[in-house]
Amino acid sequence: MNSFQRLGLVPFIRVEVEKEAADSAGYLKKLDAFLQHSLQYFGSPFVEKWRFELAFREWGGTQKNFYQAFYQTVKKRASAVKVGLHVPVSPEASKAAFLKQISGQCEFVCFTCNPNEKVDFTDMNNRTFEGVNILFL
Repeated sequence: MNSFQRLGLVPFIRVEVEKEAADSAGYLKKLDAFLQHSLQYFGSPFVEKWRFELAFREWGGTQKNFYQAFYQTVKKRASAVKVGLHVPVSPEASKAAFLKQISGQCEFVCFTCNPNEKVDFTDMNNRTFEGVNILFL
């Protein structure tokens, strides 16, 4: 991280949440301790530029609760840090409902696309993004 800071690079931290870790209070305690240490070591100006992206294998109530607890843990230590989600380009209905429930706490959305798949990112109103665009409306 010292090299990142020296070079002016900002960490983009992807957290892949496994089903068994989604309800882990221990993980959130470690996250809190990590943020506290990082703030003391690197200082607020650097840490508050960080980005956290959560990626879930399954979407539902447990994951929603984990996302909200993760969000609150990060914001408690560094309110300017951004927390977002990795979302499939065409989420099914259950994922769209999940997104709607946490839309007030999702500050950015990341997509992963297959290079062989034709996706028009210039038109967020097309059917490809149905369910995802609720975060932006």
